[in-house]
Amino acid sequence: PIWLNETPPVDSYGEITKALAKGHFFTDLEPSEELLQMEDPYDYEAREQNGIEYLLGYAYFGGKYYVYFGVVPSVIAFLPYYLITGKMLSYSACFFLVLAFFLSGLALFLSSYIKRYHGNISYGSYLSSYALVLLMSSVNVLFFAWLNYSIPQFFAVTFLIWGFYFYTKAGTQTVSEKKLIAAGS
Repeated sequence: PIWLNETPPVDSYGEITKALAKGHFFTDLEPSEELLQMEDPYDYEAREQNGIEYLLGYAYFGGKYYVYFGVVPSVIAFLPYYLITGKMLSYSACFFLVLAFFLSGLALFLSSYIKRYHGNISYGSYLSSYALVLLMSSVNVLFFAWLNYSIPQFFAVTFLIWGFYFYTKAGTQTVSEKKLIAAGS
């Protein structure tokens, strides 16, 4: 599977992590002089006719390349690891780190939901529910997808599950309901 490769062909999160560590949002990738000199660098036909190199997988604006994915995975996982170790976190390590948070969040959410709305159920019913929701969550698809795209999607699904957990937990604990609702948001 693709997740066994340490770095996908386009290392978007490596690039944005290095940029954020330097205090800016644009990557260090340099556009060609020909691209910089074009009147309309977004004109595909003109670039093709003149053989002008253009990096795919990045957004070009104002003479700089930007990563068009959100920065959340970089800020939460890649950047701290990079700042502490000086090395880039592998995509597969990030995936499995988020997987651990997803699986624990799913277990907590289901447990909280079942207790709140259905009372106690058998352990077998709980495991069946867990397996069913896990299969419906698209984690199995993300597991085999190209990691550049699956990493931000997996972060989103993980935040969604944890949000559901905090919402179902609100009002059932001694913890302030407002704090749980804020955490779920």
